[in-house]
Amino acid sequence: MAFAVAFTFWGCDPEETAVELTCTVAKTDVTVYGGNDGTITVTVVTGNEGYEYSLTSTTTTTNTTGSFTGLVAGDYSVSVKDSKNKTWQKDVTIGQAAPSELSVTLALDHVTCHSGNNGKITVTATGGILTYVYKLDDGNYQDGNTFESLTAGDYTVTVKSGDFIVTKNATITQPTALNATHSVVHPTSPGANGTITISATGGTTPYQYKLNDGEYLSSNIFNATSGTHTVTVTDANSCGPFVISGITLTDPVPPTVTTDTVTFVTSISAISGGNVLSGGGVPVTARGVVWSTSEEPTLESNSDYTSDGEGTGEFESLVTELTPQTTYYLRAYASNSFSTSYGETFSFTTSREDGQGDAVTDIEGNTYNTVWINNKLWMAENLKVTKYNDGNSIPNITSDGEWLNLSTGAYCWYENDEATYGNAYGALYNGYTVVTEKLCPTGWHIPTYQEVEELIGYIIAQGYPNEHQNQNNPNGAGNTLRSCRQIDSPLGGECNTNEHPRWDSSSVYGFDKFGFSALPNGSRYPYTYDTFNLIGIVFRIWTSRYSPEYTNGVMSIDLNASDIDTSYSESYNNWGFSVRCIKD
Repeated sequence: MAFAVAFTFWGCDPEETAVELTCTVAKTDVTVYGGNDGTITVTVVTGNEGYEYSLTSTTTTTNTTGSFTGLVAGDYSVSVKDSKNKTWQKDVTIGQAAPSELSVTLALDHVTCHSGNNGKITVTATGGILTYVYKLDDGNYQDGNTFESLTAGDYTVTVKSGDFIVTKNATITQPTALNATHSVVHPTSPGANGTITISATGGTTPYQYKLNDGEYLSSNIFNATSGTHTVTVTDANSCGPFVISGITLTDPVPPTVTTDTVTFVTSISAISGGNVLSGGGVPVTARGVVWSTSEEPTLESNSDYTSDGEGTGEFESLVTELTPQTTYYLRAYASNSFSTSYGETFSFTTSREDGQGDAVTDIEGNTYNTVWINNKLWMAENLKVTKYNDGNSIPNITSDGEWLNLSTGAYCWYENDEATYGNAYGALYNGYTVVTEKLCPTGWHIPTYQEVEELIGYIIAQGYPNEHQNQNNPNGAGNTLRSCRQIDSPLGGECNTNEHPRWDSSSVYGFDKFGFSALPNGSRYPYTYDTFNLIGIVFRIWTSRYSPEYTNGVMSIDLNASDIDTSYSESYNNWGFSVRCIKD
């Protein structure tokens, strides 16, 4: 017979069997020499849940994950303990990469204001052994990688990492000094605005500007009334400020102008001018002279004025289209945007028109044509009188030797041939007759040096130059006085003649603009074998009162020259020249 027996245990459970603890471990080495990116990871294969992981090197670290990071190169012991106090242990070595070359880069913050000290150098180092020290120029090494409060200049940065040393050069720059200039346009009328324009340089753009105590603006142009102003300039880095003080805007006042004396008055023209001493604070926009037959002429009262430029300073005015023998009143003017000012008023009277005058008769009854030129009445023929105007005879000296040794007045005819040359060219007189002041008819006189110069100046003013360097000018001053009678004259008619009186043939020919009718009377020159010479070639007449040293002089027109020449010498007294008288 069989029996079944069952046992029941009260108060405890059967003992469970503990599992053996087994693990695996994985590692990663440090990727950069001296770095700390190594890892160790422990994985339980079999064991009893509830694990504690420990990593021991110089210290021990414990966690419940089995993952250890941020490890430097070295030897480690890793161990695991489970809930049944089973343990597992393994030694692990973390390696590292070989050290790389030290690399250094510099970031520069330049000085923002001229002469400032906010420059900065920031150093970035890689490679080496990942621990770095830094120094600037000859200073000490520091741990920090920045150098601040630097002025503009050249610097040397040194980085050291273990045995690695790298040196880099750096230049901290700065902007040029902030500077500014100004220009003004003054108000054009009282109470109106003028303008102030600022031109800034240096610093860092864009600039900001303010007028007086106003706000900063980006515009460099300010409108402002008259007075003294201050402009302040800063740049994009708030450098400066650069201050321009004492900028003055002035309300305009009338210009200041003076009038020049009226000169070279002719029958239809005159020359004057003026000097604008001040523009009145604004530009002078017009200047010239204004004239009228009424006193105190103005621009508003008549249309007779010149326009002679702009601005201050001296100017010359040519007054034209005048009426002969008329009294005019003239003054200079200057205008700005505000008003017109006038200088002193001068009066002048135009001369009579150039042209034929009344004939004049000498003491012997010889009659001469006359001509008005520049309000002066000239003989239009050479003098041929043989007596002084007091009735005394003038000696006729034919001998060359006697003529040469004279110290008193005398006359002669060219080649001592009155019949051929006397009526055509007049007589030749020595200088001693001129100084008697008795040659000309009463009320007439030998032209003075000044009167000859006035004649030449008048001719030049009419547009006929007296150019000594250009003696073949067909419009030269000499040609205006020269008779047109000439061999082969291109003018034809009575001008083209071989008969005396006339000029020899030449490429230079006269057109007798004023009716002066100068004819080549020749001269008597006592110092050569050919004492009479230059008939048909040279027109020469006496002038007087040149200076205390040279009482007499000569006015000449030569055949092959288009100018008028004047010369003076005391030795001329023994020469024989013709005479043209001028009315007192």
